[in-house]
Amino acid sequence: MKFRNENETDNQCFKWCIATALNPVKDHPERIRGKLEEQAETLNFRNINFPVKLRDINKFEIHNLTISLNVLGYDDDDEKKDNISFEDFRDG
Repeated sequence: MKFRNENETDNQCFKWCIATALNPVKDHPERIRGKLEEQAETLNFRNINFPVKLRDINKFEIHNLTISLNVLGYDDDDEKKDNISFEDFRDG
């Protein structure tokens, strides 16, 4: 999903995607509104840089224990979908 906001260069699409998934809206879900910004602030993005890298998704889950994410990857030919294992990206 593509999001529109005042600052198209903020690279925070991960943040807006998570906030929208947790707080769906019926009309124009691609728009970032004040309420969505407030709800996004309830999530913990500590030590996560934007745009988010795969290794940072594990950090997000650790800081937000009630949220679990799944990421699908595609090969170069867009033919095969794979679940990406975060075990390879865990710190420590």
